[in-house]
Amino acid sequence: MAYQIGTDEAGYGPNLGPLMISGTRWIVPHEDIELYELLTKTVCNQPKDKSRIAICDSKALYKSSGTIANLERSVLSLLFGAFGVLPTSLAELESLLKCEVNFSPEKLFRNCKSEVALPLAANPSEIELLGLQFREDCESNSVALDQFVCKAIFPKQFNALIESCGNKAELLSTQSIDIVHQLLQACDSNVRVICDRHGGRSKYLGLINQYLSGDYVTIECEQKDVSGYSWQRGGSSVALEFRTGGESFLPTALSSMIAKYVRELTMHVWNQFWALKVPGIKPTKGYPVDARRFHSEIVAAQRKLKIDDQLIWRSR
Repeated sequence: MAYQIGTDEAGYGPNLGPLMISGTRWIVPHEDIELYELLTKTVCNQPKDKSRIAICDSKALYKSSGTIANLERSVLSLLFGAFGVLPTSLAELESLLKCEVNFSPEKLFRNCKSEVALPLAANPSEIELLGLQFREDCESNSVALDQFVCKAIFPKQFNALIESCGNKAELLSTQSIDIVHQLLQACDSNVRVICDRHGGRSKYLGLINQYLSGDYVTIECEQKDVSGYSWQRGGSSVALEFRTGGESFLPTALSSMIAKYVRELTMHVWNQFWALKVPGIKPTKGYPVDARRFHSEIVAAQRKLKIDDQLIWRSR
């Protein structure tokens, strides 16, 4: 038995909504095994393949339908297959992922959140069927989707972290490494970890020494597209890479999808909330140009509700 871990993010660029960072841990026969090949009966990396569960870059999966449907179909099928639970609300999904989604300490969005019924667009019967097939495929190949970690960093916390870290790239790196740290805790044999590359950064040794390992860490490579490190942990080996195009590694691709799915649901709640306060307002995804348009249209309602900018607007 060995482990594979992947991490990725969604919402790095917007001014509105959370930065989502997710990680997944898999139990596998060997740390270097290719899960796409092992589980080829039920999963694939092709967004438009309707016969299997697509696990790939979340942006490609979202664009393949133009709606949340394909992304939701894959994420909920995998959750159902792994844990036997099909969440029927955003609140239930939060509980399953152990990730609380709140835009502010005052929980202004609680009512909207509890009213979001899942799935939004995918077919529940298809989700359950695909999930059962995925479970059987995993069992027959001695594979298990073992754990998720999903972290939502909303504007108030995001801005505070920017001040302490100095920049957005450092924030992403430290928070991603923290997720790797959490997922490593239960690993008692060899582990392969792949994180999607954080911008143009190529040197991560300081972060690894600070957050992950007190042992000697070997730098395997620090190149344009990949930075690799290895060390011993309790008699087992850990190999960690930060890689451009990390979604080619199935655990990383799934992390990307979970982060994207939860962020899309969160923005759905956000838009529902403001539609009640500013009738007729056009929904937003939160990206810079449209975020400024949206912000200007809610400013009067925002003042009336006494919602400070620090609760909703990301500084970077």
